[in-house]
Amino acid sequence: MTDLIQERFDHLRREEVGEWGEIRKRVERRGRRRRIAVIGALALAAALVAPTALALRGAVVDFFTAEPGSDRVVLSFAQMDVGAPPGMAPNVIQEQTRKVFERRLNNGRVIGLWVAPTREGGFCTHLDLGGGGCLPRVVEEHERVAFAPGVSIRGPIERDGTIRGGPVLISGSVSLGDADAVELRYEDGGFDRQALTWVSEPIDAAFFVFDVEPSRWNGDRQPNAVAALDGDGDELRVEQLHFSPGPFPDPETGAPAAALQHQARELLTLKTHTGAEAALWVAPTKDGRRCAWLRDTKTSISFGGGCPPKDSATHPLAVVTSQGSGVVLIWGGPVREDVSSIEARYEDGERAQIPVVEGLVLYEIPPRHFPRGHRLELMIARDADGRELVRQKRNTSTPGSYPCKKPVPLGYGVEACP
Repeated sequence: MTDLIQERFDHLRREEVGEWGEIRKRVERRGRRRRIAVIGALALAAALVAPTALALRGAVVDFFTAEPGSDRVVLSFAQMDVGAPPGMAPNVIQEQTRKVFERRLNNGRVIGLWVAPTREGGFCTHLDLGGGGCLPRVVEEHERVAFAPGVSIRGPIERDGTIRGGPVLISGSVSLGDADAVELRYEDGGFDRQALTWVSEPIDAAFFVFDVEPSRWNGDRQPNAVAALDGDGDELRVEQLHFSPGPFPDPETGAPAAALQHQARELLTLKTHTGAEAALWVAPTKDGRRCAWLRDTKTSISFGGGCPPKDSATHPLAVVTSQGSGVVLIWGGPVREDVSSIEARYEDGERAQIPVVEGLVLYEIPPRHFPRGHRLELMIARDADGRELVRQKRNTSTPGSYPCKKPVPLGYGVEACP
């Protein structure tokens, strides 16, 4: 598959004109492109916002004749693969980066949306100021993520979640065959509409970007959903937006906002090989949940935490790895109720038993296990009788997983510990 895709790209790079005739034939075989082709909108589309009930018609961008990406954007796509864990690299074909459109924001700045195919048949996007992401290969139509909106807040936010600066962008992709427009809906019943911009194969998806007005950043006027519409304005799909970014943890203690800190207690502590002290704290919430968070007792730096739902399913090895200042910690939970301990096995044959206290875990990986050949390779959850419940392999070759004295270049300007 990789060779076929690359061969097709190589052929098209030698052509002065893209294969628009072939693309248009494919367009006319499907309902949504048949409507778009009638319009003849082959150029890049500007944002269309209409607070009316009238339907909008989308535009089509010919991928093979679209503007190539700048060196800066191509580099950002290339860096997506560098240092990615095994099996998680998108394998983006960065040299095939193309511009989808440009948008002028409320603050006057012009940003671009860029797209590049992956070698497995998916695509990745890059939005200036708004980040990007990747969607995997599609074998059958229903396997694609049909509607994928996201929120990007590029300004300061108060601890209670109040947005103090922007821009605030809502963008995403649509692969629903009949979609021509998207509608951004607000808490107060208002909405904005925007025509979709479709990109031809090998992308075969449509894109949108909304720049939310400052008056709608906070309170009961915030966005709460995005809907995909067909050419008649009928609703095809609705996705709810989790727009509010807060409330954030207490900056002094690291406790989640929902934690009742007057009932907090220090459940587990350890002194690391660097002299730093880590402590795992717990506290209840008003609605009966339990919060847990990890912090450095000397600096009050928080490693994170949360307050999971009471009825949420737990995994026997529901722990995470955190790294900072030359220390690697395994911590978290709650693990499943029948787990009494976790066995850590290293590449050099050494083993360690990690106790589980009230479903939570706090453990430091010794620095002698940072070098390759000595790293943690397996974790086994055991019950009170020592019986194995489940085992989990750990990757030992992902760059950046362990501290080192001197990071090495991985390519495209990225450095990490090997």
